[in-house]
Amino acid sequence: MSNEPLKFRPAGREDLDDVRSCIGGYFELFDVAGIEPDENEDTPQHCDHLIRWWHAQGEQSRPESTDIENCIGAALGDYIRHVLRVEWMMVSDGEDEAIVLANPDDPDEFMISPFDAISEYLPDNPDGFVAEMVAGLLDEEAMQDLFRPEGETPLPLFDE
Repeated sequence: MSNEPLKFRPAGREDLDDVRSCIGGYFELFDVAGIEPDENEDTPQHCDHLIRWWHAQGEQSRPESTDIENCIGAALGDYIRHVLRVEWMMVSDGEDEAIVLANPDDPDEFMISPFDAISEYLPDNPDGFVAEMVAGLLDEEAMQDLFRPEGETPLPLFDE
């Protein structure tokens, strides 16, 4: 890790293509798992269903952990993007670059990597953790100013 200050830039088309691809994989996982998402639940609960399914599979027969981490991370990130005024951005420390969610007006104010969050907790949480993690995040007092006003939506990730 570099000692350089973090530099942010909006995610470009190729970066967002990767996110879109991962979200497509997220929906494909439901078919593979034979899970019908409950319309009374939201993305965090759906993510937990996929995590429980993934852990229930034998290590030889389940998708690679990086695949599920990327698919769930992208879907979770897009969910957060609809709740909070954050956008997909690229962050660089001078050596490495990663895609994160950040407040585009002040990226230093708030930044989260849903991909890293999923990869950190996936191995040790066979009962899921996403719904609880998101509830805790959104409950934080510091997040209150970042909530999107009712009716405000982020820029579309997918072409209509």
